[in-house]
Amino acid sequence: MIIATGGCGVIDYSEVAGDLGWQPSIAFKDGIRQTDQRYLALADWVASVTSGSYSQWAETHYNVRRGSARAEA
Repeated sequence: MIIATGGCGVIDYSEVAGDLGWQPSIAFKDGIRQTDQRYLALADWVASVTSGSYSQWAETHYNVRRGSARAEA
């Protein structure tokens, strides 16, 4: 569950923790900051993925793999 308070998202992991025993390894705020930094550092990759060229690459390689002997076995 996400609770928005004054523009700051707070995540309540209690249900997951109770059901699965899982706890986050880092705070949500720190994880978002790290994600932002990662995408900023990979600006060329982000541009290639969002331009549509990645979709064309995936389609080409997916069709090649689908027709391969390994995929048919």
